[in-house]
Amino acid sequence: MPKLFHLHIENFRGIKKFDHSFNGGMTCIIGRGDSGKTTILDAISYVLSPLYTIPFTDSDFHNCNVDSPIKIEATLTELTEEILRKVGERIRGVKNGEIITSMTSPEVQEGVTEAITIQLKVEKDLEPEWYLLGADGIEPKPIRASERELFNCFYISEYNDRHFTLSKGTPLSSLFKQKAEKKKDVLNTELIAELGRHAKQGFEDAIQDKDVFQDVINAITENAAHLGLQSTAVKASIDQREFLLRENKIALHQEDNVPLRQLGKGSKRLLSLAIQLSLTEPSGIILIDEIEQGLEPDRAQQICAYLSRQHGIQVVLTTHSQHVVEELDCTYLFIKRHRSTNLMSIASELQGLVRKHPMALFTKSIIIGEGATEYGFIRGINEVRQDTGKGSLSLRSICAINGNGSECIKTAEQLISLGYRVSLICDSDVDDVNNQKDSLRNLGVEIFDCEDKLAFESQLFKDCPWSTLKKLIEYRISCDQTSKGVFENVKHKLSSPITYTEDWYEHESENLRTAIGVSAGNPKNPWFKKVEMGYDVALIILQDIELFRKQTNLYKTITALSEWIERS
Repeated sequence: MPKLFHLHIENFRGIKKFDHSFNGGMTCIIGRGDSGKTTILDAISYVLSPLYTIPFTDSDFHNCNVDSPIKIEATLTELTEEILRKVGERIRGVKNGEIITSMTSPEVQEGVTEAITIQLKVEKDLEPEWYLLGADGIEPKPIRASERELFNCFYISEYNDRHFTLSKGTPLSSLFKQKAEKKKDVLNTELIAELGRHAKQGFEDAIQDKDVFQDVINAITENAAHLGLQSTAVKASIDQREFLLRENKIALHQEDNVPLRQLGKGSKRLLSLAIQLSLTEPSGIILIDEIEQGLEPDRAQQICAYLSRQHGIQVVLTTHSQHVVEELDCTYLFIKRHRSTNLMSIASELQGLVRKHPMALFTKSIIIGEGATEYGFIRGINEVRQDTGKGSLSLRSICAINGNGSECIKTAEQLISLGYRVSLICDSDVDDVNNQKDSLRNLGVEIFDCEDKLAFESQLFKDCPWSTLKKLIEYRISCDQTSKGVFENVKHKLSSPITYTEDWYEHESENLRTAIGVSAGNPKNPWFKKVEMGYDVALIILQDIELFRKQTNLYKTITALSEWIERS
């Protein structure tokens, strides 16, 4: 069966122009909800559709501009003998990843794979027209729905109830025709009519046994006689004009006679996929929009793993699920961004990044917290933004991730290489990390740093007002500590000793502030090295942020980060 080699789109919905060359196996398109992923699947489905027509509206045109026609072109390879017979001289080629439209030269033909290009064009009259484009100098030729059916392309979307009937263009109908070729008693028009007569007789026999209409019939017959109409025998039956047994009336049911269309969304999508896999054996094109819909994460992962192993079947799918992304080899993943004219591939060496931070791939901008404290602090900032009406990070297509210490440098480099906008909040107490910050800045990473040699926790206590410092001490005590225990941790860092009292942190002194900061940032036993603790600390700090001196590093960091968020 044919394989989709290249897709070209012009002026279709949110896509002004788009081009992508596909591999022969699986393509999983990821990106934000407004990036055009579903539009790409719809474009493939429409240009290869076996239907006679498709309803278009003005809103299907890019920016509703009907003066610029919709053009969708699909170039297919691995053509069957039947397709080659029907296309005649309108053969193109593919060589070294490029579409060849001149097939006259012998040197061009050498090493060329035969291909055809189907074009769907929609003008302002909203009437779709399909053409088979030829090589240079050969006029396009209209291509009929019955010929497009040979491309074996089927689409699983949210609206798949028709997939369980023998309606025109459904996978079940195509599968039936495929299997019926081997049988003598195919379900033709004559046989359907005969089945309808049996159904009619069965209904009549059953309703006479139940006697549910007899009183109605008697009353009608009696009144007809009074009016001078001599009525013949009357019975309840099926009006064949109103009830015609056609192909689209035949649907799959469970053994308890419940139609498959009444199953849950996830089960219906799985059954629809099973029908299409049966149809596309050994090859074909399957389109799946949001493969995770209605499915538990493990089932979505299982389906993706299974599909990725099916050689010969070409699958193009979209997803918003991090579980799907985690399951797939990153060479199957392609990023679609809003207004981009192509898909961005993910190199195999980024597999570790994909598995660790799948959520980040669905965003536009990413804030990396060097460790658990910084990551939790970012989450706290996000909470306060929502509480104060500034909008969440998600609203601005921003994702926060945990950089896991020194791994944050490599993570930032990899995300920048994929075209994401990246910032990093980090300590300055690790030389190995410090030495690589300039190279990150040169790549475009915006770094929100602590002062030289300071851990993030140390910076907090250095910069905050004393009233905020006391709140942080009390929070530390509440985390399974005692006032005496926290004091014992601090006293060893004091430049001059003080005696423990219940209010030992009540009165401000530079000696005590410095000792608390050093103790809190001790790399062997940091005070807030958990995500939830970083989150709580952010709430305390931001509640008092207007009390901070504006020249402090922490105030500048929070302000600059807020500006970076607003620029998204």
